[in-house]
Amino acid sequence: MSVVGRAVGILMALVPCDSRCARRILAEPASAADVCLQEAAWAAVAVLRGDPPLPNS
Repeated sequence: MSVVGRAVGILMALVPCDSRCARRILAEPASAADVCLQEAAWAAVAVLRGDPPLPNS
């Protein structure tokens, strides 16, 4: 499963919503932050796992 699929699945369980809504929940902030969907998905999955934040580069 792709990281985007994993993040969408997690959002569907938390919000609850369908996959289209979960993808939009992920995509809108990614677009606003000017990052790709995959990067936003990696960040969402990491936060939910409790991983420490990455330092700013």
